[in-house]
Amino acid sequence: MSKRKTNKGSRAKSTSKVKTSAKLSLRKYLPLALIATVLGFLLYANTFQHEWALDDFSVIKENWVTQKGFEGIGTHLTHSYRHGYGTGFGTLYRPLTPVMFSMEWAIAPDSPGFMHFVNALFYGLTGFVLFFTLARVLRNYNILLPFAATILFVAHPLHTESVANIKGRDDIMGFFFVLLAIYWLWDYLKKNDIKWLAFSYVSFFLGVLSKESSVTFVGVIPLMMYFFTKTPTDKILKLTGGYLGLSLLFIFIRAQILGSGKFDINPSVLDNALEGASNFVEQKATAFAIMGRYFKLLFFPHPLVSDAGYNQIPLTTFGDWRAILSFVIHAGLGVFALLNFNKKSIFSFAILFYILTFSITSNVVFNIGTSYAERLLYVPVLGFTLALSYGLLKLFKLDEKRSSKFSLNNFFQKNMVPLGLLAIITVAFSFKTIDRNSVWKDSFTLYDTDTKISPECGKLQYHYGLELMKKGLEATGNEKMEVMNKARETFEKATQIYPKYHDAYAQLGLWHYRLSKNNVAQKEQLQQVALENYQKAIEHKPNNAKAYSNMGIIYFEKSQIAEQQGNLGQAQNFLNQAKQVYEKAVSFDPRYVDGLMNLGVVNAMQKNFPQAIKYFEEGIKYSTDSKKIETLKGYLNSARQGK
Repeated sequence: MSKRKTNKGSRAKSTSKVKTSAKLSLRKYLPLALIATVLGFLLYANTFQHEWALDDFSVIKENWVTQKGFEGIGTHLTHSYRHGYGTGFGTLYRPLTPVMFSMEWAIAPDSPGFMHFVNALFYGLTGFVLFFTLARVLRNYNILLPFAATILFVAHPLHTESVANIKGRDDIMGFFFVLLAIYWLWDYLKKNDIKWLAFSYVSFFLGVLSKESSVTFVGVIPLMMYFFTKTPTDKILKLTGGYLGLSLLFIFIRAQILGSGKFDINPSVLDNALEGASNFVEQKATAFAIMGRYFKLLFFPHPLVSDAGYNQIPLTTFGDWRAILSFVIHAGLGVFALLNFNKKSIFSFAILFYILTFSITSNVVFNIGTSYAERLLYVPVLGFTLALSYGLLKLFKLDEKRSSKFSLNNFFQKNMVPLGLLAIITVAFSFKTIDRNSVWKDSFTLYDTDTKISPECGKLQYHYGLELMKKGLEATGNEKMEVMNKARETFEKATQIYPKYHDAYAQLGLWHYRLSKNNVAQKEQLQQVALENYQKAIEHKPNNAKAYSNMGIIYFEKSQIAEQQGNLGQAQNFLNQAKQVYEKAVSFDPRYVDGLMNLGVVNAMQKNFPQAIKYFEEGIKYSTDSKKIETLKGYLNSARQGK
């Protein structure tokens, strides 16, 4: 009896040693993980003084839900991604990052620097988790492989859009949580403790709530188990079923919140140029041509640009050598991966990882909300860095098996030559990353730079015009008119690129109206040109709330002039016209603050104070501008007093 007890105790002691050894085998690599962490954080330290740019405005800076702070969390969880900014943004549901933004706004209101810091922090932590996850998944391979793959991933300049732009937090958090899910899954496979599987499933679901494209890991995770473990096929399928079930749960929740019809994205041609294709073949040929451009950027990430949409990359056919070459490259890689599938080659896995994680955002499977965005490669880049790192092992004929002994000094001494090459590539990538970060300083710097790289992109021209208009309004003397004229030319170029560009026409209308303010001699003529541009904007977008509201401003001014001239009948007619277009504006966008304020003023002038009070209160509710809120409060008090 005592002998049996001794044997049991011996077996238990042996198991304990194995577990302790497993923990130490990763713990001793902590310096390598910290190198990746510090590198990721420091690469984006030059963004801490940056302002808001691009989509930061719709998600944070001008989003009234985000600016509620902690009070806005519930609304983010139960509404679309950009709810709280304008209308027509109901096709995305990724609540976790807006919740983070609300919390950060509560801690440090209107502080882009703080949010840039958080982006860099989580990006650095991604490097930490990525290294340890790869070190665990690739446990039989030389530790240089996960280290090199992580360092190259962290330094790759294609990540600048996701990290240097605060809104890119969804990319960062989506991948961060999926990596944790994989790490904890490997814990479960090793220890068979259900709590680790639970942690894995919860983390995966958080990843999907951060970015919908995380669902592609339903295909990647079983591949990882097949390639790098001896897990039986039936168990792989059962475990994968859990991730698939969570993905379906997400789709169900999304449908309940947004409505089932919101699965049809239907982007405009300006957002996704492929929507303008005359047939399926033209659409997919263009998608492959764009994929070829992405593929080149993996190896040579220059030039980088925030947008290359309509019509920077024109629609093409498979008669275009770029489309053919890209198709041959991607098809060839796919065939290679499948032919080497049973060999469980790292190259095969890296290719399949790239294809799977890029599949639903490539526009090849179906059209998404954009035809070009470098942030779409945030996760797929890992497939490239894995293949490149494994190529290093092959190039220098290094032992692929992991040594049980490890010391930092020995690691660097033994791998001095491959690490030297890795350092050269990393320095080159880092230089480009830091340089590109500076372009994301603010919206003006971004568009001023990128319109030179992508001059035929209509959206870039339009947004550059907006930034020029802002600068022109702040300028004085000769500089003011010079900048304002450049803004007009930029809007005109946008309409030349896309003749149905309603927003550009609306801005041209606003430009002529602003010019009329200080030009008494040509006031009426300039206002007429403004009205004509507003009409064009409405013609191409009948529910254009801003265009209607801006038309109302002109009619309102005409009413005031007519009244001063003693032409009371004409004054009343113009006031009624103003009221009609203001009402259309708020009917199309019930949260349009300027329209609500203007409609309130007209109703107050017509002594319709209950209605005026209603519109002023609505304006205060949705406004994110402190000065405008104070103005609305003043109007509200006057309306309540019947003034």
